[in-house]
Parts: sequence; C-alpha cells; structure tokens
Amino acid sequence: MFVASDLVHWTGHEMGFVKTLNDNALKAYLQGNGRYLYFVISIGDNGYHSFKDQCRSPSQSDTVDYYVDGAKVGTLTNPGASYWGNCFYFVGTTHRNYPAWSSTGQQIEMYNMTVF
Repeated sequence: MFVASDLVHWTGHEMGFVKTLNDNALKAYLQGNGRYLYFVISIGDNGYHSFKDQCRSPSQSDTVDYYVDGAKVGTLTNPGASYWGNCFYFVGTTHRNYPAWSSTGQQIEMYNMTVF
C-alpha cells in the first residue's frame, strides 16, 4: 500500500509500505527524485495491522515517520523531495518481479483509510 503524490502533475513521490515476496519482508519506503529508500519492519509476519505514514511538517517535507499498530517504527528522509500538501491517493496493489517469483495467492485488504 502506498500514498502517491499529485497525480495531475506526477512527481513520482510516494510513501508507504511494501511487502517483498522473495523474502517475506515488510518494509517502509520513500520514493522520489530518482531514489528508493526503505527499512525492514518485520519478516514473516502475515497478521493484520494498522499502518500510518506521516510527513513531519511543511518545514520538514522530505521526512516521513512510520507507525505500525500506533507505535512508531522508524523514519525516512529523502533530501529534496516533498511529501507535504500534495493531492494524495491511496493505492493498494500486488506486483511480481517476473519471472523471479509469483504473487499468486497474495491478497490486499484495506480498511478505514484516512488522510489527515
């Protein structure tokens, strides 16, 4: 699941969570300005959780904090990118790295999405 930047003037700035199928790792990530930054939150956890990613402020628009089940799990900073005040969209999708592994049997369920 990720939150995408302004889709009218697509900047490619995204923030969110990704689970990679080859290692079953849940990661927080930032994308933008040609960079893809991430850190591993957990490996092998297939449970239900609440996820939140939040840009710090207009003055720190390149920094995003990540929360799982209400607890802060980490922070990422992408210098020069902005994740504040855009027209945000929630996107939930599965991707597979053809032909390395398959996303068969994987599903995404999202509830109570809120922008604040």
